Amino acid sequence: MSEYVENIPKEDLIKYWRTFFDEKITIEEINKILETISNTNFDKIIEENKDIDTKIVDSLVWNEIKNEKNFKKILEEINNRSCWVYFFEPILKKYIDKLIDVVKNCKIICDIELFLLQVSSSIIDQLSQIAYQTIIVELYYAKQSDLLKGNSKEERGKYFSDVLLKDENFIKEIYLNYPELTRILDVKTRYIVEFIIKIINDTNKEILNIEAHLNNNKKLGRIKEIHMGEGDTHNKGKSVVKILFDTNKTLIYKPHSLDIDKKYYDFIQWINNLNITGSSKGNLLASKVYTIDDVGWAEFIEHIECDTEKDLEYFYYRIGKILCLLHTLNGNDMHYENLIAHKD
Repeated sequence: MSEYVENIPKEDLIKYWRTFFDEKITIEEINKILETISNTNFDKIIEENKDIDTKIVDSLVWNEIKNEKNFKKILEEINNRSCWVYFFEPILKKYIDKLIDVVKNCKIICDIELFLLQVSSSIIDQLSQIAYQTIIVELYYAKQSDLLKGNSKEERGKYFSDVLLKDENFIKEIYLNYPELTRILDVKTRYIVEFIIKIINDTNKEILNIEAHLNNNKKLGRIKEIHMGEGDTHNKGKSVVKILFDTNKTLIYKPHSLDIDKKYYDFIQWINNLNITGSSKGNLLASKVYTIDDVGWAEFIEHIECDTEKDLEYFYYRIGKILCLLHTLNGNDMHYENLIAHKD
């Protein structure tokens, strides 16, 4: 395993730094570069980093939480189909109680256990994308230190995931060795949990208005799943989210006002009502939306291919109309990821 900075001799640190430069470079020359660029030198850097900041690690939760039973069951389920799940346990424990309480007390959630399993899996997937390279390195260090037990690589990998990653001292050492990674994982988890809670609360509060505007006053039912990361992330990791209901209806939740989308929808309806071509050939499609101050919900438009050559003819005719309108309205950012081909 990697060692703490304070246990690494100064000579080894300098040797490591020299690997970033030409082998012939001297320590004095590197120090001159550091002084010029960052007004620092080796001695200052070593002095500034000799003490390990344990505040982030100390803030994590190492004991049982209020919803420990529910949380353990969730982790076990995820661990059956994923690896390294327990690496994130102390960070998740810091925030997951609040999420579990909100879900338990929300009438708009269909199946509480399945929903918590689904969103927890999503959180861990996002954290894994950040941490997987470090975990692989630590797995290698554990192998080099003969810490892994098992007669095959599968057994040794399972020992790492199910035994070492459950060991508090082992995990703490990794967290302390990578303080910036730990901080990023902590912040990321907080942002995701807060965002999920906001999605639930917003949808629960506005469900009647959403049904009126987007589902012809018919009941949408209760939320089965939410799928995050359906677009670029902005403002503390928020992104477009797909909400699936138990009536098989799907809506899109967007973490910003959809006033412009509403005006665009109204404009398209006005264009269609002009009936310029005298037929339905020129009618354009825009998604219905419902918006409040800082978020909005949109009708889900499914990508469906054309069936006939006539469909293709209509499709390209309508693309031409859309291009004309976008040019007239000085539209931008209209690349292929922001357009959905829905039949003709």
